[in-house]
Amino acid sequence: AESTQSAAKAAIRAVIGRLLQVQQYGFLESELNDRRKVRLNSFEQSYLERDKLNSDSFVNDYVNHFSFGENLTSTAQYWDLMQPLYSSITLQELNDYAKAQLLPESKPQMLYIAPKSDEEWLPSKQIILAAIADAQTQKVEQLVARSGIKSLLKTPPTSAGKIVSETHNVIYGTTEFSLSNGVTVIIKKTDFTNNKISMFHQSLGGSSKAPIDQVLSATYAPNLTLSMGFDDLSPRAVQEFLEPKAVALGINVTLYVETISGNSSTVDLETLLQWNYQRLVNPSRNKVLFSTGLDRIKRNLLEAIERPEMIIH
Repeated sequence: AESTQSAAKAAIRAVIGRLLQVQQYGFLESELNDRRKVRLNSFEQSYLERDKLNSDSFVNDYVNHFSFGENLTSTAQYWDLMQPLYSSITLQELNDYAKAQLLPESKPQMLYIAPKSDEEWLPSKQIILAAIADAQTQKVEQLVARSGIKSLLKTPPTSAGKIVSETHNVIYGTTEFSLSNGVTVIIKKTDFTNNKISMFHQSLGGSSKAPIDQVLSATYAPNLTLSMGFDDLSPRAVQEFLEPKAVALGINVTLYVETISGNSSTVDLETLLQWNYQRLVNPSRNKVLFSTGLDRIKRNLLEAIERPEMIIH
């Protein structure tokens, strides 16, 4: 009971502490630039794929136009509008807007969600209100800009591999590379997208190969390692490095197969391969991150089993 209430108080203090930082000091120039880069990169990716849009995208635009009066703009027009708009936003404008939204007299709204099994241990309304009042009196310091990481590969492989053989399949239009580490890579050029590289791997086995008492461990290991970072890079450092990039990676273990799927823009392919390598070879050994991630998975499972759709399926 005490640990549950302490965790709630710590979370409330952290959230309100960040709001106080914005009220008193505003955001950093680096924070604005990072978010600007993320948004512009997203718009640019849409622009580069403008001739590959699905028909339902056009249908939705017309529905929203005639139903709600939204503007009809092409992807190219939107990209032309957003570039100067986002580039012109100043730090002063952002901070003035943020402080206007976070006035000291504003009443906070809080939603506290927990599994029903924790009901008797949850903090009372009085405890939460007291925690909010206490958090609002804390002294906060201005954030200091941090130098972000330049690469995900802090521990490069000791020796580089090589291509052992290369074959071409005329029927399927594929090229097959056999690598010195035993991996076979099959490449096929397509025109489904203009600026996207996709990769997929599947191997038979899955959690069914694990001892019965380790099935859950095998199933949730990918989620756990994802929340821990790798090498000595923290999850936050990894997230901040990946955020402005057009890259995605998923590792999954089901009952009978293990899969790796990912995609990136052409310029971010190296980052995708680095990310994949680090997730598979150098997961973090940090015990605190491990315990925190494990507790989060357990809590998610407790909450999931109380949802009707989980019981039905």
